[in-house]
Amino acid sequence: MQKRKIILVISVMFYLTMGVLALCSRGWYQAGLPKVRIFYLDQRAFREDRTYHYLPALPESYYGQTLYYVQRTYKNKELCYVVAEAKDVVLGKEENGYYAVEDGLTVYLPLIVDPSGDIAEGQEVLVENEEDFLW
Repeated sequence: MQKRKIILVISVMFYLTMGVLALCSRGWYQAGLPKVRIFYLDQRAFREDRTYHYLPALPESYYGQTLYYVQRTYKNKELCYVVAEAKDVVLGKEENGYYAVEDGLTVYLPLIVDPSGDIAEGQEVLVENEEDFLW
């Protein structure tokens, strides 16, 4: 009879522990993800001869940096955000602290600013200002 009580107590403790782990695991996983903020490029007028061209404008402070953006994807049927590197970005002339983006970026691409740690392409991240998404 004593053995049955021990087995019952161990079984109950095991299933309670598994339940707690199942309920808390997503929160623990998200706590370990790098946190990022997103922003969108402004569209500004850049003068060329006597005409103006409206193009996406990259702030001067981001010039020369590797630019990353956020892609939405689904993992295990759950929405998540993954880092992608902005490649083949062509910048034009600089005017008033902004560079004209001639190719590679749009005003609708959520660029990453202020990551809480190192980020790399393909890595899942937690977006702190999700309310700023245009989509």
